[in-house]
Amino acid sequence: MRPVSLDLVSLMRRRSQTILASMPMAKTILATVALVVLGAVFATAEARAQDQPLLAILGIEVIDDGTGIDPETTELAQVLTRALRDRTKLGESPYRLAPNSEKDLLEMKLLSGCADEARNCMAAIGRDLGAGWLMYGKVEKRNTGFQVTLKLLNVSSMAIERVTTEMIPFADNNGPGIANKWSRILYNRLTGIPDRGTLEIEANVGEGRIFVDGEYTTSLQRGRARIEGLSEGKHEVAIEATGHSRYEENVEISAGGTEALAAQLTPLATGTAPGGGQRDGGGGSQGLTRTLFWTSAVATGVSGAAWAISGYQYKFRYQDDKETAIEAYRDATGDGEVLSDSDACAEARGLPSTGDGSAERDELISICDSGESWATRSTIFGVATGVFAVATAYLYYRGYISAPSERDSLVNNGKRRSNHTAVQVTPTVTPDYFGAGVKIEF
Repeated sequence: MRPVSLDLVSLMRRRSQTILASMPMAKTILATVALVVLGAVFATAEARAQDQPLLAILGIEVIDDGTGIDPETTELAQVLTRALRDRTKLGESPYRLAPNSEKDLLEMKLLSGCADEARNCMAAIGRDLGAGWLMYGKVEKRNTGFQVTLKLLNVSSMAIERVTTEMIPFADNNGPGIANKWSRILYNRLTGIPDRGTLEIEANVGEGRIFVDGEYTTSLQRGRARIEGLSEGKHEVAIEATGHSRYEENVEISAGGTEALAAQLTPLATGTAPGGGQRDGGGGSQGLTRTLFWTSAVATGVSGAAWAISGYQYKFRYQDDKETAIEAYRDATGDGEVLSDSDACAEARGLPSTGDGSAERDELISICDSGESWATRSTIFGVATGVFAVATAYLYYRGYISAPSERDSLVNNGKRRSNHTAVQVTPTVTPDYFGAGVKIEF
């Protein structure tokens, strides 16, 4: 909003006297109220403008790169300076341009006797111009473009509040490119105006996946979503929802603003999926995946319980029974050195099947056979538990987290590609170890 002079308000009040004198009483009252309200609006705008701190923007200095100052760089400096000053007149600007402050940086340094851009010297220039803040900088031509460096100085504290450096490409050195794009970027950075915007989406579906510029960004919750931190400019927004065609729209985001998007997704014909194919029977692929998830979860629990039982039988009961049988054989034969604890089962099978201790020997072999059976069961159930657990996690992701439209197809930048998913489980079983290696690709 442009600052409004109080002279305009006074002129309107004097003009109103002539208008009111020629009106009937009722119309006079209504006109009076309207003029009072209008005057209050203009007075508020004037008061707001007076509250804004004064900013002086010095003409950008052109630096000689050793080959001389060319007209192209000089023109860029002039266009950018004017565009920066014009931005103080916009309603979003936190500053207003200080009166009679449209001077060049080089000119003010010469007049003030400043050999360089020392902060005390630049602050003195700001005070001479009646400004509380001073914006100044330089531009130098480089191999890839024009390097612009700008500073914002707090005149009273002599502190550099912000500094920004940007390389402007040669292709952007034109009136619209400098005035509409680069002046906004540089001015917003120096003055703290947000350079990003927000998108609020309201759709006619409760759930769905939202893509911005081909990248998944967020999901609809009860038909609504809010996306913050979007760069200023045009963005491609797409929404995918079960049972509906893919929605696509181009949205223009303004810096510091909030754009609203009302998305109306078109329902698909019965029997077709978002990718155009037939839906799976029995409630669709999502319902089947969830059923498989619960089945796998139960199988994991049962297999895990069997693993725990067989492991207990092997680790505790079998070991205790084997030690008891070894001691019984030693007592029956009177040989306390026979049968080592580590290889007792193998040694027992090599002993005579008749004579003293034969019954104890047979009992020990029976216990060894039972223990080996429990060890095999524990290994099998352990591997099965690992496989079922991985399958359960995978099915949960596919059935409850991943959207069906993502499973059917992904459409990015107008190109459709199938979504490849692969699960590889590699079991490892040895007499002393069991486990499984799992690789999941999405």
